Amino acid sequence: MKVAIYIRVSTDEQTEESQISICEEYCKKNNWEVVGVFADHAKSAYHNIKRPEYNKVIELAKKKQINHIVVSALDRWTRKGAKELKDSINYLGFYDVQLHSVREDWLETINIPGGIGEVVKDFMLGMVAWISEKESKDKSDRVKSSIVYQKALKKGKVGRPTISNSVKQRILTLLQDGKSYRYIINNVTYKAKYGKVKNVSAPTISEVKKSAIEKGDIKIKGG
Repeated sequence: MKVAIYIRVSTDEQTEESQISICEEYCKKNNWEVVGVFADHAKSAYHNIKRPEYNKVIELAKKKQINHIVVSALDRWTRKGAKELKDSINYLGFYDVQLHSVREDWLETINIPGGIGEVVKDFMLGMVAWISEKESKDKSDRVKSSIVYQKALKKGKVGRPTISNSVKQRILTLLQDGKSYRYIINNVTYKAKYGKVKNVSAPTISEVKKSAIEKGDIKIKGG
C-alpha cells in the first residue's frame, strides 16, 4: 500500500518535523510505503489559500498512484467544517483513496467498505458537524455574554443595584435616630431594576453605616 503524507505548517511555532515524525510512525505501524511527504506553509486552510503541495497529493490520488493519505490532524487537511471534510472523503473514495488522521482515531470507522461504512460515515461526520456547530454557538454565546457584562460593568450595573444618595441619607438619619435594622428595612425602599420597588436589606444598611463611620461623617448611636 502506498501513502502520501501531507502536512501544513501555519505558524512559526509549528515545525514540519513534529508532524512528519508521527505520520511516518503511523505508516510504519501499518506497513505502508511512503511515496512522499508534501508540506504547505500557509497561514490558514480557509479562504482558498493556495496549497500547491495539497494539489499534488490530490493529483496522485486521481492517478491512483497512492492508496492512502495520512495527516497528523484533520485541521491540517481542511478547516472548513464537517461538510467539506465529508465531501473530501467522498471525493478521495471515488479514487479508492482513504484519508487517515493520527490524532483522530475515530476516522478509521468511516473507512469501512460497503453500505455499512456509508451509514457509519454519515453518522460520524454528522456528529462532528453537530459538535462543531455547538462549539461555535457556545463560543459565540460566551463572547456575547462577555460584551454584555463589560457594558454593564462600565455602566455600574453589575452586582447589587446602586442605592441613591437620598436613600443612603435616609438610612443614616434613621440610624442616628436609633432606629433598628428591622424598622429601617420595613420603612426604606428604593427603585431596583425595571422600576421595581424594593426594601433595603440588612447588608445594605451595614455597608452604608460602615462607609459613613469610616469617613467620619456621622456618629451612630450604639455604633
